Amino acid sequence: DCDLEATRARVREALSEIRRAALEARDWHPGVYDPRDAVFRVVSPLAEGADQIVADEAVRLGYKLNVLLPFDAKEYTSFFDAPKDPKSEHPRAIFDRIMGLECVECVQQLDGPTDAEHLPASYMAVGDSVIRHSDILIAIWDGAPARGLGGTGDVVQEAQKQEIPVVWINPT
Repeated sequence: DCDLEATRARVREALSEIRRAALEARDWHPGVYDPRDAVFRVVSPLAEGADQIVADEAVRLGYKLNVLLPFDAKEYTSFFDAPKDPKSEHPRAIFDRIMGLECVECVQQLDGPTDAEHLPASYMAVGDSVIRHSDILIAIWDGAPARGLGGTGDVVQEAQKQEIPVVWINPT
């Protein structure tokens, strides 16, 4: 149900606007912000789908990446589903490609449990960590309630509770 190209374009637009606004604020307030080149970062668990789209577009625009994982990367990516379109790149391959980029500044692995009962709590914990490390949250989300603890709806709701601005991109 996703218009992938339109979604990517909206993500690029949001990331470009964030950069423009931040640089404008720096120019308006000399002495408050470091005059050197600003560094823009995306903090992401690189989950299949939306997280990987945002990371891909951020990299194309020169952003750095900080990766937060809920648990061991190999086990994490074992939960990624194969794409419905066999011509599409597998989310594990996208994850590996992004992780191999020079722009990945750091990777932090949480020690969340991976058993079926506690897996959702691991995803919520990594979502909470992303929020704590973010000034703005970009959410590609259809607006539907989370399908289990730690889904996009839960992360958006928590960001709003903490008064983190949310850029909501509806992929449908």
